[in-house]
Amino acid sequence: MLEIDEAILSHAARVDPSNLHALDAIHLASALSLEGLEAFVAYDRELREAAQAAGLNVAAPGA
Repeated sequence: MLEIDEAILSHAARVDPSNLHALDAIHLASALSLEGLEAFVAYDRELREAAQAAGLNVAAPGA
């Protein structure tokens, strides 16, 4: 588990694209704060695209 602190919330407010839903932005900002993340798992197309644009390796098994 990852604590959602002020730094993550602040980063979530600034992620691109800015039209991500709040929880999606927090999901992405949390992933971006981790070191050694092997894959970012998401099924929402917009969230996957934002994660890819941010340089994350995205996985959506079965999608």
